[in-house]
Amino acid sequence: HTRAGGREPGAELFSEVGVNVTTHGHASFQGPHLVRNNGAAKKAWSAGVRVDGGSQAYFGEGAAGLPARVMNNEGSGILLDLGSVLEAPSVVIEGNSKEAVRVYRRSTAYLGERAYLWQNARGALRCDGTSLVVTNQVPKTLACPAVEKVMEPRPTSPEPLPVQ
Repeated sequence: HTRAGGREPGAELFSEVGVNVTTHGHASFQGPHLVRNNGAAKKAWSAGVRVDGGSQAYFGEGAAGLPARVMNNEGSGILLDLGSVLEAPSVVIEGNSKEAVRVYRRSTAYLGERAYLWQNARGALRCDGTSLVVTNQVPKTLACPAVEKVMEPRPTSPEPLPVQ
């Protein structure tokens, strides 16, 4: 949905979740998408973007080289739950009332070198013991038992296996 009079596609002013990706769904946010001012204070699943039920979300730069932004939401910026995947080589997540990214129940989040998690009320990341975060940065406010640090940016496509 595009904001009235705005030039950026995005989601704004929804009562519980700005963008809800569920039941094996897929969403791609590539450049200047804006997800802001969504959510309700007393809802545990309230977030700017909620990804659950084995779904996937991708955040990267668009043609203009600008990342998507997830900001000023009531709840987490991005909430992953029930075996979902976040791939975010480039995104700005800031000013949310809880953590930037919450990763629960066997979900996985990849945060690239251009994933900026700024000034979220409860820090950058929160995870349970069943989830994994893969990143080449370690945020100062980290509440995740399983973090795998990568030293180099991920390749855009896997290398082919040698033929034997």
